[in-house]
Amino acid sequence: MHPRPAPRPAGLLLLLLPLLLSITLSAAAANATDRSSSSSDSRSVEREGRALWQWAQQHGITISAAVRLEASNSKGGLALRAAEAVKAGTVLLQIPVVSMVNIEHAVTSKEVGHVWDAVTELSDLDLMGFFLLYEMHKPQRSKWAEYFAVFPKTFDTPLHFSSANVEELRGTTVYDAIKRRAVTTEAVFTTTSKLLLNKFGTLFKPKWLTLENYKWALSALRSRSHLIRIKPSPTDEWQDAMCLVPLADLLNCDTHGTRDNVKCFTEEGSTGLQSVFRCEASKDVAEDAELLVHYIGEAPRRTNANYLTEYGFVPRQNMYNSINVQLPSTKGMPPYVHQLLKSLDLDKRAVAPITDLQWSGNDGPCLALETFCRVVSLGKDDISSPEAMPAAMGPISERRSLSEEHEEHTIECVLKTLRRERHRRPGTVEADREILGELGSKDLSNDPESRHRQLAVRLRLGEKTLLTAAMDYYAEKLPKREEL
Repeated sequence: MHPRPAPRPAGLLLLLLPLLLSITLSAAAANATDRSSSSSDSRSVEREGRALWQWAQQHGITISAAVRLEASNSKGGLALRAAEAVKAGTVLLQIPVVSMVNIEHAVTSKEVGHVWDAVTELSDLDLMGFFLLYEMHKPQRSKWAEYFAVFPKTFDTPLHFSSANVEELRGTTVYDAIKRRAVTTEAVFTTTSKLLLNKFGTLFKPKWLTLENYKWALSALRSRSHLIRIKPSPTDEWQDAMCLVPLADLLNCDTHGTRDNVKCFTEEGSTGLQSVFRCEASKDVAEDAELLVHYIGEAPRRTNANYLTEYGFVPRQNMYNSINVQLPSTKGMPPYVHQLLKSLDLDKRAVAPITDLQWSGNDGPCLALETFCRVVSLGKDDISSPEAMPAAMGPISERRSLSEEHEEHTIECVLKTLRRERHRRPGTVEADREILGELGSKDLSNDPESRHRQLAVRLRLGEKTLLTAAMDYYAEKLPKREEL
């Protein structure tokens, strides 16, 4: 847990104090899709969607006539599509900050704002989790009730995995982090819920203040929130705020890397209560195309591990997938080796990324590991020439090798590291593919245990595939020895 910043920026707090008292109203033509369905669940989703559409318009959200709402999957999700062809730059959604849900609503709430003074060690995320549960279960109807109604009833983030499915991830990049997050989440909930129930029992009830509900709230916040830039006044600096943004959180993720067609940002010149979050077409969009965004801005962070831990899914194909591998020990290496590693920012780095060859270019799938191994290989022979060492570093296209022997040692070091990482992940690639084939032939919509196993195995297989491709890449670079 990280202490909540104190005091909070006064300007932003003062601007947001009236949020629960006044809402700007605007009118816009409703165009939610009304389609018949043989399924009662589908009809329920459509009803909730129409109610959300009307609620959004009543709360100042401007919706382009080019946007259509529809059911997106068997779990009752919603998605946004283009109701007509749109040109790049077309404004699709404009969402005022007053309609969002953020930490300031929690700390300025007339009902529970005073509660958080008793739990000052909560992170903003944890505090928001308890606030979200309160808003959804309080006796009086929440002003976000129609918005909350379209949230998924379940999430597939690892917080909800059984111990057996967590073990399916043993050896992967997320295994230790997932176990730590589960322990921390339970500890925070146990301590905080006890205090809330004892001191504020008129507000928080044991019927709904449960660990499972708390995990659900954290998953909702992690998977649906946006990091919004807000300027309290024209002369203030931009501040980042985690917000639940109605309608913008219905934009699904482009995991292919080339299909995103929407970008969202805070409108320049809008400040304080007048701040507006705009989503517009980033390219021409064909009629009926799904409106998609990147959930993660920086390409190197669009890994299967991040998608699973934060959003609860693993793409079937992900050209941006990468994993981190543990660097070998440098114990006993000469001092100048450590100096060179430091100059290359490799002295304190415990891990090095392995990337997909589709986007890593000509530098190979693990340049940092390769560079590290090259330094270590040269260090073993006590080569201390300041000119010679850097000459062997850098991208393959620019590197000058010192000798074939050192290049061979380098590649063997890389391969040894990759094999060690591969052995940490149990089972074979073929076995994982067989498991996924079997699970893929079934309807898992009402089988969370199997669905979570599918996600775990898919992530594990993705990491094995990356490691196998990297090993093949470097094995090809080993010199071919003539048979005697």
